Amino acid sequence: RSGRVTGVQTCALPISGLNALKLMMVFIQDNYKKKISLEDIASAGFCCKSKCSSVFSQYLKESPIIYLIKYRLKVSTELLCKTDIPITEIAYECGFSGTSYFCETFHKYYKTTPLDFRKDSAQIF
Repeated sequence: RSGRVTGVQTCALPISGLNALKLMMVFIQDNYKKKISLEDIASAGFCCKSKCSSVFSQYLKESPIIYLIKYRLKVSTELLCKTDIPITEIAYECGFSGTSYFCETFHKYYKTTPLDFRKDSAQIF
């Protein structure tokens, strides 16, 4: 055995911060339906959790987890506007762990409920 520890990453980025950010964002966009940890996101950018957080903060002014939540919410708004899929199904389809958490998070960011958002968007379109 070589004595090397596998699976442990250093905080030095082998690629530029911007390239790492792009890889991490694509990972989130490709996997938002699944349970995703900060470690999963960092691994996609070939960096450790602290470097992942600092890269997101530097370029997007938000944490990777907040980016993930906002992305999930963005997808949910599209589904609410363009489909008649039940809200519970949309919550799980967008990676939320439950309907109540989805509704609470949705209200926090959009100041309305998913149902009211759907009703309001139906009047617009």
